Amino acid sequence: MKVLFVSALAAIAGSITNAKNFCDQWGQERAGPYIIYNNLYGKNKATSGSQCTSRISNNALEASWNTTWTWVGAPEHVKSYANAAYQFKAIPLSAIKSIPSAMDYTVTYDKSAIFNVAYDLFTSSTNSEKKEFEIMIWLTKTGPASPIGAKIATNKIGTTTWDVYKGMNGDVVVYSFVSPNNILKFETDLNLFFKYLIASHGFNSKQFLFKLECGTEPFVGKNVALKVNKFKASVVPH
Repeated sequence: MKVLFVSALAAIAGSITNAKNFCDQWGQERAGPYIIYNNLYGKNKATSGSQCTSRISNNALEASWNTTWTWVGAPEHVKSYANAAYQFKAIPLSAIKSIPSAMDYTVTYDKSAIFNVAYDLFTSSTNSEKKEFEIMIWLTKTGPASPIGAKIATNKIGTTTWDVYKGMNGDVVVYSFVSPNNILKFETDLNLFFKYLIASHGFNSKQFLFKLECGTEPFVGKNVALKVNKFKASVVPH
């Protein structure tokens, strides 16, 4: 059994308050400006398994939550994306000053588990929330988990040098930034990733950002537990 940890908070099980487990496929719960989702969108790919998610605390500034899962079969397919999503109105990238965000978490898992912990952001050419571009930021990856597409660059953003991938998921263009080492305590301005894409890959600054979430994509594993001590985000306009 392996435990990734960065905070003493992870060891204080008694600190969990107002916890409410939801295990249904589309279960969700509001937590201040965030919605916490179970989101078992790929569960039918598994031969067996289940996943439950819960809010740990309700805070106007940050989300604290956890999810536990066991998924067996089809290790090439993602089974879910339990996440906390920050709620905001769609806004053009050109109108954004900064996107400050922080993610502080622990994961307990065995060596056979395959999963990631990642941000997921979506943009569209209009404010209709039609997905055109997806930007993923992988903080943790285990086993052979890898993003869609091929590696196109390596670039330092903030204090981390990221491997940059580009691929297609249906008709959605996906850019993925993958850290070479697991990052368990992350805090940065997410707008730096968009500035890089605009400057280096012709990304259109007129695109509307309409979704910002962070969670975990499991492929396979038994009794894996993600505890998010703190997730916070905001979108600050000019």
